[in-house]
Amino acid sequence: MGVLYVRKPVRDNEIFKGFLKDLGTLAPVTWLNEDYYSRTKVFEQSIKVQTVASSKGLQYRVVFVMWADLFSPRTPADVDLQQRFLYVALTRASDVLVITYSETNEFIERMVASGDAVGK
Repeated sequence: MGVLYVRKPVRDNEIFKGFLKDLGTLAPVTWLNEDYYSRTKVFEQSIKVQTVASSKGLQYRVVFVMWADLFSPRTPADVDLQQRFLYVALTRASDVLVITYSETNEFIERMVASGDAVGK
């Protein structure tokens, strides 16, 4: 299982650490972006938590995309880059994909409007 995020909101750093701790009560967790050496743990039997950029080339049966509303272009030039990052996130799952968000943006609205999304 992979848990992917585009970036951690600075204001949510403690929430993120609490999330990792709570997730660790369910199964072993490997935060692949914790430090330089954590990336070497990619093959351990655990839930992998990592940035979308570091997930390129990896595949998981189940993927949770956290904070999908942060795939939001800051400038018009960022639209293509953020869209590519979102594409990477959405294509890491082979069986189940869960997307979480707290606010809508252009990308979220397009996903919901596509009719492929289940629930809200």
